[in-house]
Amino acid sequence: MNVERGPVGAAVRRTMERRTELLAYARAIVMDWSLAEDVFQEAMVVAIEKGPDLPDDAAFGRWMREVIRRIALDALGRRQRAPRLMDPQLLQILEPAWERQDGRWSGDLRGALRRCMDKLTDRARLLLRERYERRLTGSRLAERVGLTINSAYATLTRLHRTLEECLRKSLTEGEGRA
Repeated sequence: MNVERGPVGAAVRRTMERRTELLAYARAIVMDWSLAEDVFQEAMVVAIEKGPDLPDDAAFGRWMREVIRRIALDALGRRQRAPRLMDPQLLQILEPAWERQDGRWSGDLRGALRRCMDKLTDRARLLLRERYERRLTGSRLAERVGLTINSAYATLTRLHRTLEECLRKSLTEGEGRA
């Protein structure tokens, strides 16, 4: 199965289009970039599992933020961390501001993401496919692609950043605009 086509590809594209805002949202809750990345990746898996039943574009941002909020709070509970700086009530108060941003995601961005994914190497696409399509995490992912656990996570983070930079460049230069 090709990760770039079908429900899995659609879920990956829709989630990656919002990676920056969703990662920032997770970071605001957990106050730790590494944990925020883990939360984002778990939320990506939830979106992939939902596949064709994902909410429409108008509701997608709100749905993903709720998924991230639940995963983040669960992760913090498992870590038995110190109290969060941003409590759940504040997140609810900020929800209207997040919703106003939802309308800014357009088909132009989707097209730019598709082009950016096409620029990735076969190995990079393999790593993304193994992580998001097969839902491999941690040591299983690392073993499958021949990397250490730290290298696998670092590579995924670099891939996310590469896609983000490509999107910025593409949209700034007008490639992503019809």
